[in-house]
Amino acid sequence: MTARNFSVDNIPDLLGEAKRRIILHAAIYSPFASSPRHHRSIKAALERDSFNLLDIISIYPGDINFFSDFMQMLRPEQTNTQHLKEITESQSFTSEIAAAYPQKVCLHRLDAVPMLPVVVADNQICFGHYAHSPLRTAEGLWFMLNADVEKLLNKAVPNQDEKGAYRILCECSRFMNRREVAHEQ
Repeated sequence: MTARNFSVDNIPDLLGEAKRRIILHAAIYSPFASSPRHHRSIKAALERDSFNLLDIISIYPGDINFFSDFMQMLRPEQTNTQHLKEITESQSFTSEIAAAYPQKVCLHRLDAVPMLPVVVADNQICFGHYAHSPLRTAEGLWFMLNADVEKLLNKAVPNQDEKGAYRILCECSRFMNRREVAHEQ
């Protein structure tokens, strides 16, 4: 299995083409909230009859002890007040999607430090990295690979070629198998 470079500018296209499933594991979604292109793409996927599930893994302040440190790494140029504003925008965005499509959206609480951002659309797995850097995550290296996502999420033993994809999906399933957030945040 080979990962290839991927541009985050292509995420809306990737999401809009999803036929069955999307997993968003990016901690905060304020950039998605302010992007009409992301809104249209997610809505297009959710409105497909064939589409089953959008899992969104989000950070929620107040019930985790790493929030401040993580947000300082994610947005070093911002103040704590700005961090909270971004989280509020992110929560509003994810709650609105969940309320509009309650049968197809599942919100999950990020209750431990995430290791990397991941966006999954059907069998396309996009992943980046977090870093203590003045540049935001979106400006870092991003890669894409193809794998049988459902098989690997269902704990199938990965073959040698699937181990890298399996590790990335484990990062998502770790939080998806924990308590879920009510749709009415």
